[in-house]
Amino acid sequence: MKPIHPNRKIRESQSKIAFITKDSTKKFHLCSLKIVITFTKFIFKIFGIMKIAHREAHDLQSKNQIIYFENLPKEFNNFKILFLSDIHFDMVKNIKDSLLKIVNETDFDICIFGGDYVYKRREIYSDNVRAFYCELITAIQEKSRKIYGILGNHDKYASGIFLETLGVKMLVNESVKIENNNEAIYISGIDDPCYFGAHDFESCKEGINDNKCFKILISHSPGTYEDAEKFNYSLSLNGHTHGGQICLPGGGMIFSNTSAPRKFAKGYWKYKKLHGYTSNGIGCRALPVDYFASQKSS
Repeated sequence: MKPIHPNRKIRESQSKIAFITKDSTKKFHLCSLKIVITFTKFIFKIFGIMKIAHREAHDLQSKNQIIYFENLPKEFNNFKILFLSDIHFDMVKNIKDSLLKIVNETDFDICIFGGDYVYKRREIYSDNVRAFYCELITAIQEKSRKIYGILGNHDKYASGIFLETLGVKMLVNESVKIENNNEAIYISGIDDPCYFGAHDFESCKEGINDNKCFKILISHSPGTYEDAEKFNYSLSLNGHTHGGQICLPGGGMIFSNTSAPRKFAKGYWKYKKLHGYTSNGIGCRALPVDYFASQKSS
């Protein structure tokens, strides 16, 4: 895990955390404003759907996504990744059993965490949160010891230090090589491009000798899709958007929580030669509710 990025160090030292967040293209997200959160809560109570939305927030589901690549090394054919993003455990603590069940019933070669392990940054020091991640990572390690993670906009640098003590290789603007029978792929993880603006694609190039090799990018937000394509990544794994979290019937998002076009805000997408997948997330942001946007592990 690389030393803390200067931008992150500055913002973590600030006594007040802004409710308006930005991604790499500097677009404001209205859904981060307190007034929007309060108004949403009021509307849900008025229309009597708060209990339904709360129940849906705890209805954890998994999704299988198959993606085909022309440049994937043959030894990595049928390579399986368990992607867990935006757990925000302090918002939906009752998901523990459901998440552990998914881990135990899923076959995978590696596990990747997409950031945002808690909603309130200070909660990473909570005994309940730390006990949960100890149990979760122990369950993952029974399937695979190859576990990688990045930091999101709700994470402190200390979150990464803690997770590394449990066996997670945290990628902070760096890359790791995975080999299988003399063939290899690379996984790069950038620091949060949203609130902290601490992402650095150039640093991820260190140790990668062949720019045309198969590379996977872990970026907390899909807002980095243009840079991901520019730096020749084949796959971008993202979170942050929660699939809109509160959507219209049919899944239409009210807020996408990213400056990227809406087609990048959830599920599978493609931009030129770059394949991407944006998870709906496991936990919730702002409110422990979910409406027509089920949480997913992928």
